[in-house]
Amino acid sequence: MRQFEQYIDNIEQNVVIWKILGAQLHFIIRVQEGDVFI
Repeated sequence: MRQFEQYIDNIEQNVVIWKILGAQLHFIIRVQEGDVFI
């Protein structure tokens, strides 16, 4: 059972990382399309 909890924790951490990467990627795409001015 303990291993299962660690497995769930790892999945949750990966989800957070993917959300952050996804947000950065979305921002970069918008910049390239000229929607965002820095």
